[in-house]
Amino acid sequence: PVPLLAQRVVSQPQQVISVSRGASALLVNPTAIQRITIGDPAVADANVVSATEVVVNGKVLGSTTLLVWDNSGAPRIYSVEVTADAQAIQRFIKGVKPDENIEVSSSGNTVTLSGTVRDAVSASRAVEIARTSGANVIENLFTPPAVQVMLQVRFAEISRSIMKDWSSSLSTVNPHRVDTDGATWVGQTTPEGQIGFLIDD
Repeated sequence: PVPLLAQRVVSQPQQVISVSRGASALLVNPTAIQRITIGDPAVADANVVSATEVVVNGKVLGSTTLLVWDNSGAPRIYSVEVTADAQAIQRFIKGVKPDENIEVSSSGNTVTLSGTVRDAVSASRAVEIARTSGANVIENLFTPPAVQVMLQVRFAEISRSIMKDWSSSLSTVNPHRVDTDGATWVGQTTPEGQIGFLIDD
């Protein structure tokens, strides 16, 4: 009887080929190539350009498999990952926000933004630009906390003796401005003997 040949399933990729969408990568095989096939031509296509070279073109974000048969007899399996063009996205963000320190990296169909921006508006704009690539965006941007502006109404503070002199002078010059009918007094006395006041007329 003729012995049965054992079946062998090869599915684990030997190498990952990462190519940006719209870009190309050159695969150089160590021996002459006999034939190739690609799993999902919608994600990437591959063309033999010489006896040992294959050009892989990224078409849409995603992943697929490239199989290469050569003179060695055993097929070679490559995982092809079409990613967003991180460098192009970073250049675009830099052109729009030149003063921001934003780094862009990509893996598969995911784009990650990292760095420091001055405010939430800048972070939101960077995310909007990254999303135009069609990738999922992970925002790891640090925004410093907003500076709170405190407004205070400060009372003028003068000593009792000075106020007595001033009040006497004011009563003499403009007595009609500090009577009960013409003005409203708001004041407070401090432990140090100072008086703070506001006049609302």
